Amino acid sequence: MRRAQITLEAILIISFFVLILVAVSIPMGFRTSDAGRDVGQVVEMRTNLEKLSAAVSTALAQGPGAVQTVRITSNSRLWVLATADPEGNASLSYWTVWESRARVPAELAYTNTYDTTRHFGGLGRNISGIRHGDHRYLYINSSGKGTFVVRVENRNLNGGDAEINFNRNGSTITIILAE
Repeated sequence: MRRAQITLEAILIISFFVLILVAVSIPMGFRTSDAGRDVGQVVEMRTNLEKLSAAVSTALAQGPGAVQTVRITSNSRLWVLATADPEGNASLSYWTVWESRARVPAELAYTNTYDTTRHFGGLGRNISGIRHGDHRYLYINSSGKGTFVVRVENRNLNGGDAEINFNRNGSTITIILAE
């Protein structure tokens, strides 16, 4: 009888420690998963912005009539391309919605300008040859997941600094560099 009591006590003590371990591990796993998604979203933003800014720079360098085509992929349902961002006045910026600001890296600009019910984080790039003019936006609302073909057309016939304009037709986005 004494051995059975020791075994029962040992089982209860081990069960208590396992319960504590599970109670701590599961929430940490969820936080790690969320952080992994956030890191993936930042990598996606950087990759897409680098592709877009490289295409714009190349089309500018090639002169009027030049066309560059790139593909970008998004796992976000809602994102925005902008000619300037409210925080840093970059020539071209890429914004995406975050569920919370808590896990977003500090290097990203924050604003509630687009929609006060959501938090956006954005990355921007200054592109030489692009005029800092009017703020223009291309919202990709609720249909932002997937692959998009981006066509950059240089229609800047005067050769000075160009302005960026956006158009969208389905999964094709056109960036027009104009006078």
